[in-house]
Amino acid sequence: MLAIILMLQSLPQFMGDVFQIFAKTEWNLSTKEFSSFVAMFGFCNICANIAGSLLVRKLGLRQFTAIATISAILGPIGAIFFSFRGLVVGSIVGFIGSAQSLGVIGALVSEGTKAGVAQGELAGERSSFIALFKVIGPILYSFIYVQGKKQFGFTSLPFLFNALLAIGAFIISQIYIS
Repeated sequence: MLAIILMLQSLPQFMGDVFQIFAKTEWNLSTKEFSSFVAMFGFCNICANIAGSLLVRKLGLRQFTAIATISAILGPIGAIFFSFRGLVVGSIVGFIGSAQSLGVIGALVSEGTKAGVAQGELAGERSSFIALFKVIGPILYSFIYVQGKKQFGFTSLPFLFNALLAIGAFIISQIYIS
């Protein structure tokens, strides 16, 4: 179940190229605006990982995952309802969402160790998983974007998809993480 939670939490990270196209075509962001957003997002990721490493110890895995996963919904919801400014505000307010997989990865490594799986094997499996998402993610997100625009006239469908993934990760984590 930890691997499924990690999958749900990780997929939005591979929206990259589609997000760049979306930002240019839907929001008409300049190169400078887009670069500033990427820099802000990187800074939020650093802050989230620092805070997350402290919070996961203090709150425990289940509570931290709940807070971080709910925080991860704020950016996509902001984008759906308030466009780019909503995404920025949601990403800043929900910055801890960037570290949502921190506790799950730790738990996955711990459970793997208990089961006698070598750390190198776990790292290799995670690397393969990430490589697969680097290929599938852009294809999936471009499909969702194009079909959302074509079928429903809704260009923010990738953000709705990300919010649904976070809700799924939240529900599963609350059922299966003790």
